[in-house]
Amino acid sequence: MKQVQRLGMFALACLIASSGLVIAHGQENNQPPEGFTAIFNGKDLTGWHAINFHSAKLDPEKLAALT
Repeated sequence: MKQVQRLGMFALACLIASSGLVIAHGQENNQPPEGFTAIFNGKDLTGWHAINFHSAKLDPEKLAALT
């Protein structure tokens, strides 16, 4: 029983240590790649266009300009 408890504590310690590494690694890579344009600014839906492409009555050129 003591060996099972020791193994459980070791597994828990490994889990805690590895989660700290994942969190630290994720913070440094939190930059978008060059040329990336975010579609959501975190506040409102500015810049979003809602179009039902199946029933849109637009010229193909105008429709392509919206995408």
